[in-house]
Formats: sequence, C-alpha cells, structure tokens
Amino acid sequence: MLVCGGNIDVTLLSRIIERGLVKDGRLVRLRVHLPDYPGALNRLTSILAQHRANIVETDYDRAYHGVGLGEPRSNHDGNPRPDHIAEIISALGAAGYTQEKVL
Repeated sequence: MLVCGGNIDVTLLSRIIERGLVKDGRLVRLRVHLPDYPGALNRLTSILAQHRANIVETDYDRAYHGVGLGEPRSNHDGNPRPDHIAEIISALGAAGYTQEKVL
C-alpha cells in the first residue's frame, strides 16, 4: 500500500492536532459567566486584550448548558503561553467574573 497525501483524512488529523494542543496547554477554553446587559462582552474582551490573550474562538450562550436567566456564559478558546493562563484567570477573578477552565 502506498501512503500519500491523497489518502490522509485531514479532518481527523485536525482533531488529533487540536487535542494535542489542549493536552499541552497551548489551547485553552475558559467559560465565563457574564451579566446580561449591553457592553458586558465588550468589557470582558477588553480585560482579555489588556492581558494580551489571543482569542481563537468565542461562543456567547444565553440558552444552553444550564444557563440561568440573565446570566449568559461565554466560552473563549485561546492559545496562551504556559504561565499566561493563571494570570488571565486571576485578572478575571479580580474583575468579579466567575470562570472555569474547561478540560
């Protein structure tokens, strides 16, 4: 059998790489509880920007995952430096946000 680029499942390869990044701590998801008012997401992303957090993907959820009324959750995927995630979590806590690292 000949192995070449034509018979590689690129979608599977992408998922393998993504899981490896998560395992190595180079791709992190934080779930942050937000107040439900205009500008809340902007305030949150401003804090992340101040700490030079690179956001890869953002998901703003008002209806799923056990979200209470008036308490949307926002999932943020980013690729921090190894020591950077503790700094970001600390800054969010100091700003009054409840957050959790999603594994």
